[in-house]
Amino acid sequence: MSRRGCAAVLIEGVPTNCGTVLSGPGFLPGLRGACTRHGTLLVADETHTQFDHHGGAVTHYGIAPDMATGGKGVSGGIPIGALGMTPDLADLVADQLADELGDTVGLALGGTLFANALSPACAETVLTELMTPAEHERIARLGERLADGIEAAARSRGLPWRAHRFDARSGYCLQPEPPRNAREAHAGLDPLFTDATGPLRQPRRPGRHRILRPARRIRPRHRRRRHLPRRPRHLPRRDVRGLGPAAHGGAVSRAPVARPVPRTAARPRGPGARTPHRSPPGR
Repeated sequence: MSRRGCAAVLIEGVPTNCGTVLSGPGFLPGLRGACTRHGTLLVADETHTQFDHHGGAVTHYGIAPDMATGGKGVSGGIPIGALGMTPDLADLVADQLADELGDTVGLALGGTLFANALSPACAETVLTELMTPAEHERIARLGERLADGIEAAARSRGLPWRAHRFDARSGYCLQPEPPRNAREAHAGLDPLFTDATGPLRQPRRPGRHRILRPARRIRPRHRRRRHLPRRPRHLPRRDVRGLGPAAHGGAVSRAPVARPVPRTAARPRGPGARTPHRSPPGR
């Protein structure tokens, strides 16, 4: 940022995709000060943390970002997006807006659901009745209760595990101490609990961690080929290849198909030859 080549810094106040990582004291306030000194915007993503604490992570850490974003949880799952910004930035966006006809070049703010009346109606209900200080205090107590239960269950089985604690958000942490950054958080995650009875999983090399991949599906060898039809009962086995392409809509095969010939009748040869008359049996 000191070279004034960074337009914005995008952060998540509390990273949640790798568990729950609480930043150290003074980290986010120091980042806010650095962005202010160098003229860089600070954008905070509150899509997950907007429910954990009343006011989100920015309120918990006491910082004021230039822009904050929220997700569809604001309307109870109905598609919507929330975008907040400082008054100075809002005035700049309003002055630089582009028109719908394309005559004015500027910022394009539009969306498929902008005329949807259901989304703002649901958002009003959630913001006024659910995302209140009293409700956040109630779910924060539930999150603390869940974290205490996770750590109690781990201690009863002799496992050095901890629980994440960020008001309403909680979860397991397969480490003796909560992670301080994303690298420590990834090292302590094990979705399948494969090392629950042994030592905790450690990185193979610094900066490289084992990634769990689904087992490869093995195709049975005895599976019948789909492009070959079943052999008709009235034809010999060697005749199936001649009927194969025609059976599934392909080109008609020109391979000769053998037909059973009575042993008593001789096959005529030569042009214009006719099959001799066969007398019916009994004569």
